[in-house]
Amino acid sequence: MITKEMTAAVRAIPLPEYFKEVMPNVDESLSHIWADLMDKGISLCPFHEERTPSFRWYEHTNTCYCFGCGNGGDIITLHRKFTKVNFEDAVEFLYDYFIGGDTDVATVRKLAIDEAVESKADLLVFNHTVLDRVTPRNFELAEDLSLLIRVGQITGYDAVDYYKQHAARG
Repeated sequence: MITKEMTAAVRAIPLPEYFKEVMPNVDESLSHIWADLMDKGISLCPFHEERTPSFRWYEHTNTCYCFGCGNGGDIITLHRKFTKVNFEDAVEFLYDYFIGGDTDVATVRKLAIDEAVESKADLLVFNHTVLDRVTPRNFELAEDLSLLIRVGQITGYDAVDYYKQHAARG
């Protein structure tokens, strides 16, 4: 049976690791993607032919998106697209492959909690830089606040308030 904790733990697996470990078994021609994603954050899209890389990995949300064809998603969505399996089978396979079926429940819960905290922190970074005012200073400020959320030094609400007061305007 698939649990929320298992799903969250699977979603925490870095996508380049998926492309490095699993893709050679699915499609050998796509196994190079992980190196480009790790080095540059962008690669040729595995879903369509192209000469210019348009498949971007967003490390903060651990998702990918292709600006050429619109395909992308998290690790579960990508695995489902590549292997044509349902959600439960994808989570089960990825969990067994990367985490191991005999991992204790406490470890899985910790991974899930870490993923939830990181997701909230990453939403702060996304919402208040990409959708607000994209400047290097604002991005660094949001990154710093994201880190403070992750280590439990500040709440998300306090971080947003601080960001609103100190972000560069105009």
